[in-house]
Amino acid sequence: MKITLLALIVMLTMTSQAIRTPKSCKIVTNEYIFENAPFKQCHASTIVELKDGSLKAAWFGGSNESNKDVEIWVSDKKNGSWTAPVSVANGIINDSLRYACWNPVLFRTADGTLSLYYKVGPNPREWWGMVIHSTNEGKSWSAPEKLPDGILGPIKNKPLTLPSGVILSPSSIETKTEEWHAHIERSTNGGKT
Repeated sequence: MKITLLALIVMLTMTSQAIRTPKSCKIVTNEYIFENAPFKQCHASTIVELKDGSLKAAWFGGSNESNKDVEIWVSDKKNGSWTAPVSVANGIINDSLRYACWNPVLFRTADGTLSLYYKVGPNPREWWGMVIHSTNEGKSWSAPEKLPDGILGPIKNKPLTLPSGVILSPSSIETKTEEWHAHIERSTNGGKT
């Protein structure tokens, strides 16, 4: 048993080394987006290149993952430096009800619209999908839209647009017994549904 476990660990270590350092890729820059932030913790970052070649990053941040003050934050890299983080989505339902935000995914549709998918809810078993859109590279965003029942949108990885225009979004659900079930959500109308 010990030899099998040791062999498995060695094999996984060698495999992960090969995955982490592909010969065809190189690190262009390694930097922090911010040094000081208006939140204690952050997680689940996503990034997209803007039309002018600059970058926009998003993540969720707050006092602690799953706390009601966790919001979706963005920052742009322009002229070599990152802008201060700005909140673009929160889980405020009404004056007395608020939930955490989770797992943002930035995605550009074929028509050039920048979409930011995210989740809102008390936990991953009970969250629901939300999206905001921007037609000006994230300078302003639409009102939040709840995705249709049964559709969560991309959970943490970007969708893939096929040559046919069909968008495939990697998604998943967590059951009450804390099992994860992965699936693909398919849109044939540019991500509208």
